[in-house]
Amino acid sequence: MHEKYTKILELSKGTILIKGAWFANMDMLTTGNPDNVHHFRRIFDILGNGLFNSDFDEWRKIRRLAQGFVNQKQFHRFMAKINHDYLENKLVPVLDNASQQSLVVDLQDVFQRLMLDATCITATSYNPNSLCIGFPEVPFLKGLDDAGEAIFFQHLVPKGFLKLKRWLGIGKEKKLSKACEVLDHIVAKYISMRQEKLSKGKRPEENEDSFDALKYQLTETEIFGTTPTNKYMRDAILGLILAG
Repeated sequence: MHEKYTKILELSKGTILIKGAWFANMDMLTTGNPDNVHHFRRIFDILGNGLFNSDFDEWRKIRRLAQGFVNQKQFHRFMAKINHDYLENKLVPVLDNASQQSLVVDLQDVFQRLMLDATCITATSYNPNSLCIGFPEVPFLKGLDDAGEAIFFQHLVPKGFLKLKRWLGIGKEKKLSKACEVLDHIVAKYISMRQEKLSKGKRPEENEDSFDALKYQLTETEIFGTTPTNKYMRDAILGLILAG
């Protein structure tokens, strides 16, 4: 099947449109053209060399790490605990308060905050506490929103215009640059805090049900041969958080 698919891509100059059932809205554009792949890598360079942006051996290594993490029994126990705790102690109190105060809430924002908190704990063991009464502005959440908006804008304007705006430091490119700085700073802080705890042998709030991706990366040296670099962990952790 893979050989047939590869042959079709070759005959189609690397890009084909697969028409799905008309009632399912399942049309898919598939490409194997290196130019197209590099184009998307440039657009999503905020992801670095994580699972979504890496290739060949690097991708296999990251995939092996991700599979090893999610296949651990501790991961499944940890996820069950997080889901229960967050529904009972985070989501319900926030919605209950909104009901008592007769407040109008944006459910998309509510569940986006819920997913961010749960994913950050799964990835790093640290909670940004974005889902709480009052819905405070959280730098990490704002950085994700600003980056997503700027990346979408890149699909709509010529490449040369984007380069000019990036060089001048204006518009959406300025917003994207600031968002990247915020995300990098926060993820770097999480990595530094985790490294410090592990180096001192401190494992507060950790028990058999606690299991995060950052700790797994720092302790699973058999996958990397050595402890992964901070840049490598940054890309992997940010990719995991964005994936939700």
